Amino acid sequence: FELFEEMEVERVFPNGKTYCALINVCKRVRRPDLALRVLRLMGARGWCEGGGKLRAGTQFYTSNVNDVVAAWTATIHACAKSGRVETGLSLFENMKKSDTIVPNEGTCSCMFDSLVRSNNLDKAKEVIKYMQVRGLVPTEYMYTTMLMAAGGMGGVDSNEIYVELVSLLSSSA
Repeated sequence: FELFEEMEVERVFPNGKTYCALINVCKRVRRPDLALRVLRLMGARGWCEGGGKLRAGTQFYTSNVNDVVAAWTATIHACAKSGRVETGLSLFENMKKSDTIVPNEGTCSCMFDSLVRSNNLDKAKEVIKYMQVRGLVPTEYMYTTMLMAAGGMGGVDSNEIYVELVSLLSSSA
């Protein structure tokens, strides 16, 4: 955070990748509170929906949106890795309501993995259904999560729900 603040003092303004990198550091040290702080800071600096950095028609619009989606995804991951799956799910739901910052395959994969590992299988099904509606293709990590769960590493207790998840994944591919 000191380096980040020094950048601004030196008038080297962070871009979306800078914010995402800082969120990833917060994730590595298991500080989702700091990751959420960075996400709020992004919004205050114009990097969230309706902000100046995400104004359609600008030269870097698509790149900026992708960077912001990556930052939101990293924050969801930081929350999940620290046991705050519900906070990550809340962020995911907010993204789904957005017109600009919408979950991509990576975001959905991250959320799916977090939900399966925390045994929130019904919510994991909803992620797959969302992907189907949006035309998003499941990632190889989603299949890996299901294989790990089948092997008893993911906390999946119900064979019936597991079979349904695999079926949903297969029909999305």
